[in-house]
Amino acid sequence: DADDPNVQAAVLDVLGSPQVAKRGRRGFTTFVREPTLAASARKFRAANTDVGMLVEVLARGQQTVIPPTVHPETGAAYAWTSERTLIDTPAAALPVVPADIVDRLDPALRPSTDHGI
Repeated sequence: DADDPNVQAAVLDVLGSPQVAKRGRRGFTTFVREPTLAASARKFRAANTDVGMLVEVLARGQQTVIPPTVHPETGAAYAWTSERTLIDTPAAALPVVPADIVDRLDPALRPSTDHGI
């Protein structure tokens, strides 16, 4: 889950093009799978506290809201930004990422977390 376009590009450099993605109140979410369930969740925060959260990696035991749910504050519906959705894509068809995906994202996001956005 990422909000800033530069941060999104850094994430996609690591993950590749998303097969299934959605947009909510802010940012985008891309869906992948890590079959060993060993990946850990992590929040990457900007050095600039006005910016706050850059990327949130959700893992086992966490959840995200999917379309067509309506956001309670904005009244706008979450929307799929990819041709495929979680409704027509089995979990087994999602791109596989390694268990150390958070460690791989860290250097890609380091300039943003060290120096702010």
